[in-house]
Amino acid sequence: MRILLLFLCVTTGIATAEPIAPHHTVQYTAPRDGLLHASLHRAYSQLPANLEIQSLSEELRSLVPENTQTHPGRWTFRAGLVRQGVTYSILSSEPGELNLQLLPAPDAQNPHKAITAGASWLIRAADAWLSNQPRHGAIEQPDQAQHPEARACIACHVTQFTTRGYLTAARNGHDGQAPQALANVMQRLRDNPRPLYGHDGVNWARVIYSARTVSSRLPVLLNLHRQATASQPAEDRALTLGAARFLLLADDCGAAALRPEADGSRPDVSAFEIGLQTWETFQLAAAAEPHNPVWPQKTACIAQLLSTTKPTNTIDAAWRIVALTRLHQPTATAIAELLRHQQPDGRFGLALSNSAQAAQARHQRARNSPILPGRSESVVRGSLLDDAPPADFISYHVLYALAVAKHRGPATDRLAAYTLRQQRPDGSWKGAPEYKGFDTPFRETQFAVMALSELHRQPAHPLPALLATGPRPQPDPWQNPDRPALQQQLLARMKLESSPALVDALAATLDENLAQLREWQRSIRLPENQARVEAALRADSQRQATLLSNALNSGPRPQRLQILQALAKVPGVAGFPPRPRVGNDLEAPQILADANQALEQALLACLPDPALAEAAIRAATALGDTLTPYFTLALLRDALPLYGPTVEDSFAPGRRGRLSLTRDNQYPEALATLLTSLLRQQNPTAHRILLPLLANLEPDSRLTRDVPLQAVMERLLRDHPNAEVLRASAAFPNIADAPLMRTQVLEAMASPDVALVQAAVEVAVERFVTNPNLNAMTTQFFKHAQGPARRMLLDGLDPARVRFRLDLVLTYRPPPFEIPADANILGLESVQEFVLSSLRHPDPLVRAAALDLTRKHDRLRRNPNIHQALAQPTAPRQLDFAFFRDRIQPLLERPAADGRSCIMCHAANARFPLRADAQANFHAASRKVNRNDPAESPLLIKPLLPGVTSDGDVFRTSHNGGERWPARTGSVEYQTILEWIRGSRQ
Repeated sequence: MRILLLFLCVTTGIATAEPIAPHHTVQYTAPRDGLLHASLHRAYSQLPANLEIQSLSEELRSLVPENTQTHPGRWTFRAGLVRQGVTYSILSSEPGELNLQLLPAPDAQNPHKAITAGASWLIRAADAWLSNQPRHGAIEQPDQAQHPEARACIACHVTQFTTRGYLTAARNGHDGQAPQALANVMQRLRDNPRPLYGHDGVNWARVIYSARTVSSRLPVLLNLHRQATASQPAEDRALTLGAARFLLLADDCGAAALRPEADGSRPDVSAFEIGLQTWETFQLAAAAEPHNPVWPQKTACIAQLLSTTKPTNTIDAAWRIVALTRLHQPTATAIAELLRHQQPDGRFGLALSNSAQAAQARHQRARNSPILPGRSESVVRGSLLDDAPPADFISYHVLYALAVAKHRGPATDRLAAYTLRQQRPDGSWKGAPEYKGFDTPFRETQFAVMALSELHRQPAHPLPALLATGPRPQPDPWQNPDRPALQQQLLARMKLESSPALVDALAATLDENLAQLREWQRSIRLPENQARVEAALRADSQRQATLLSNALNSGPRPQRLQILQALAKVPGVAGFPPRPRVGNDLEAPQILADANQALEQALLACLPDPALAEAAIRAATALGDTLTPYFTLALLRDALPLYGPTVEDSFAPGRRGRLSLTRDNQYPEALATLLTSLLRQQNPTAHRILLPLLANLEPDSRLTRDVPLQAVMERLLRDHPNAEVLRASAAFPNIADAPLMRTQVLEAMASPDVALVQAAVEVAVERFVTNPNLNAMTTQFFKHAQGPARRMLLDGLDPARVRFRLDLVLTYRPPPFEIPADANILGLESVQEFVLSSLRHPDPLVRAAALDLTRKHDRLRRNPNIHQALAQPTAPRQLDFAFFRDRIQPLLERPAADGRSCIMCHAANARFPLRADAQANFHAASRKVNRNDPAESPLLIKPLLPGVTSDGDVFRTSHNGGERWPARTGSVEYQTILEWIRGSRQ
């Protein structure tokens, strides 16, 4: 073992960087007491490494490292308090360059020490996080050199917050002395933006929803870096203009308002922060294009909005003070108004609506509320509290604003003293996880460092302008705007060599992360500009489809195999992830071409080749809804018998692939015969794939009139009436209207199988309740439904989900009553009687479901009898801890299909933190429910795929963990949690 003795220079605190070999120990003897920051710098795209410091004398004092990356145990930055003369062992799992820096230990009486330690922590921790991989990212593969997701991720916490804090401190004369870490993180920022489809010279960032926030912030950070290092990389001008031009498309001036923006935390990003950054970005754009008149016009417009808009909360008020200062406008009134809300210890809460004392008293009363002990009713309902307790990161916002405005006095001093006292031994700050999306120290540390450095300025010196460690990976699919040329190069190389890195790179060029792009598209104000993005995106998807189909038709087998692998791959993730994911993760490529039969035919041509067949099946999932019934026929006929597990992994419900049985009500004649044969064989794999496809057929589909297929479905309904058979059979009109279906639905409603009950309810609502010709049958179902079936029926009667199926009303058989003008099923007398009887039902959960339905719909409340029933007093709903502990906690602990449990992934999530402690999880889950409309509770919505809710809000419904309950609202998990929200104690 090679042993080095390193001594730090006491005067500068900077150690000479030394190479370190894997599993070799470096011995470090501390020349004085202080805070040791040890960083391992590695090449830009290398695998995660781990750095450990072991004290030979057991005197090391360190904190647990930041824990939101993919590999929490692998961390290339360690911090700890060391003592003079004590020797410490430093061990690395991978080779790299070791940098040791000895800083004065944080001292609440010495702000300069606090700032230096905080700035050093910020940038070193950010570099370590990005080196480690972001949350839910790549699976470690020692033979794979590229990790596109790590290069792409610009999560605000670890890039924008850290560089803003570090560079602000540097501008104010406080150098964290970590130039290599700064260079690495800045390189992540510069590598991320991509050209926006349909708008030349406009950029978008593919890994975050918050379009205006990122576009306004990035140029400001680039400018801070230029000021700190007295240098400006060539690409900064294009990045600045690209972001500024996106802000023109978003057009706050055209909207005549400053607008906040969601970013996964609460509250939303302040409209004043976005506005100030936009103003600064437009100024930078004006400097880059001095003869373009649009920039000074927009700068003046944003300045006017910043001056006249009223703040809605404390964060708004703080950013408005910063904006007024930058605009050289008076701030005294704004500061005086803000300081009225300061708490005795110096802190601030979110609300501006009342005095701090009134808010504190209200919060104390809420803690004794019978709704939920220890929580206010507004917390339980998941709303944003007016009386929320003070939070550190909000307080540091205020201190930063006061410092920028050069406001000095007792209020500022009290807040500054509080801030210094909260610094942790490693140099960071971390308050309670209120208002954060996931629980990291980056946000609090950023604002504490910014605020204190503004309060205690020193003469500044230029920082060294370094490049990121190691060569940048080539090819680089994130930065290269000429993707057609890059893809041609990759395909050419695939003819000559086979490499996982080539597959990863091609997959990265094909992947758009469409969930994020759609949010950026929605941020564009004018519909015609949104349409330009969509048209250009689809044209590029068609180009890629043509390129790939040509290569698959003519290329050698090694090239074809790698293309197929790239089409099915999530870059950086091993294997074939079967479920779609939405969030910060890279997604698998998706071809959007509406009529892409050339690529489909190329994939079909690969099926007869045993070396290509399974890869072709998985690659077909990239075509989404563009697959035709001809592909379905070939897949079921040729591939299912040989590759059943692969077909199921790719195309079963909840998986990535989407098969179709008809297109424009047309299908190959052989398909009906094949479906009949497969269903008759009782093949479980075939049933799992085919029955949901049949259930989604339109009522007028030619397939549902096929006599042999209808016969086999009728036999299945009679002999094996499970949930999927029930749904699929209901798509056949001659089966749905027959006595057998009615009998099976009635029997299923009494089943202990929750999924079967849900299927029966869906069939009853969609086939009978919504058909005005079957009112008598509807009444029979209503009378028969009890217990869970009755509750599910009430939930299923929401007109937002169902409507009268007027297509079933035959001209020679008019309905027995006049159809309401708006075709709302709640106007049916049978439905209103069912709701009324449910409001009077002895089962409290049935009454709760009926109450939830009537609360949402005026038509029900206008019924005099229902109105009278609602007037009867009802006991307040209680969230029962015992029910949660015994019924819901096990659901949170149980691993899903991907091997992860809710508790595993949410351990570091601040908005919904989960632990092994049921009591803590009870309080966390209680904040994610909507008491007035339980079905709209985030606790129920998030685990479902986007689009389940009536509003289709992708941001609100997206879930980085993907779909957790494949049966959706019919799952045991969903129904159990819904019962809990409604007050069940069973």
